[in-house]
Amino acid sequence: MLYKYITHNEELEDCINNLKDVNAIAIDLEFDKNRYAYGFNLCLVQIFTGEDCFLIDPRSKDIDIQKLFPSLENNNTQKIVFAFGEDLRLLHSLGCFPKNFFDIAMAAKLLNHPPGSLGALLEEVLDIKVNKSSQNSNWLKRPLTDKQLDYAALDVVYLPKLKEAIVKEAIEEGKLDWINEENAAFDKLSYAGVENNNFIKKKDKNGMTEFEWHLFKGLLILREEIAEKTGRPSYHIADKDFLKEMALHPNKNNGLANKKGNRTPIRFGEFKTQLKQLIQECETLNLSETEPVNKRLSREESTKLQTKRNMAERQKNQYFKPIQKEIIENQGEHAATLILGNRVIASIIAGETEELKNYQIELIKENAKKLKLDLSLFFPE
Repeated sequence: MLYKYITHNEELEDCINNLKDVNAIAIDLEFDKNRYAYGFNLCLVQIFTGEDCFLIDPRSKDIDIQKLFPSLENNNTQKIVFAFGEDLRLLHSLGCFPKNFFDIAMAAKLLNHPPGSLGALLEEVLDIKVNKSSQNSNWLKRPLTDKQLDYAALDVVYLPKLKEAIVKEAIEEGKLDWINEENAAFDKLSYAGVENNNFIKKKDKNGMTEFEWHLFKGLLILREEIAEKTGRPSYHIADKDFLKEMALHPNKNNGLANKKGNRTPIRFGEFKTQLKQLIQECETLNLSETEPVNKRLSREESTKLQTKRNMAERQKNQYFKPIQKEIIENQGEHAATLILGNRVIASIIAGETEELKNYQIELIKENAKKLKLDLSLFFPE
């Protein structure tokens, strides 16, 4: 596989000059998200112009990756990508906001190709088999191996040819306008300011008392602080389930540490000290050891919520399930998940229709008319 591996600013400048006069580039990123190190880390940028393949190493000390950003933000250059959602999150977090995408994964779904990897689609559409054995390798480790670099290059060099085949299929099926609408919506996404290390989940509170949750949350925060300071992923510092056990059984921590199968946290002493402080805070804040942190709804609130859920379920079954069935029959089950999947149905019933594309609304209304269903409640004229 021929490519140019770029580790110096002079080489990057040559690459940037090469990108000035191209109408489209294929692009992909390799990154690490709390797997081998703390945080969301850019490891490699792969770009294919149709002639040249550039593998740009942002981990090199002799490169300033921000010099590349204006080229990526050039709206006159289309970016051919495959399932670029997480990649876009990372670029936005770095202050780079590219537009003008053609997402092959989304287009393939609208054309009813089964969901899967780039390798699977390449084999299905172009009969090209690629080796994906380096996909989950450590992209932070230097030097990168020839095998990793070959894999990275293959992630972009076939994208223009694959896009060409997908566009041809879309034209034949009359779906190119649908795909263009979806890509235009992709351009409007913004992950600026979004927390990429969201280590506390809503579900973590489930079944916990006020007292237990305060302890657990405090231990998770300490784990995150240690992870950030040491540059190690959070799960290397302490197992989340172990910290939960510490919070649920604060007087049995030594027993937990000695229990077979339990992985004692790194710097365990800091967690025990933190736990003592958190217990004192609970006393100061008068947090209950019996009251659940997720407050129970009153009978009136519970009845109101259940009534709302029942109404939504009836509307779903009465109006949208029949339409969904028609779309599956006409467009295919994979395309239907994007056009009128269950999440889309829930949004419509909730009155959140602003993110629907025109082609979706037209398809939904056409099928409703065919089935003699009145959707004026959801789509007022």
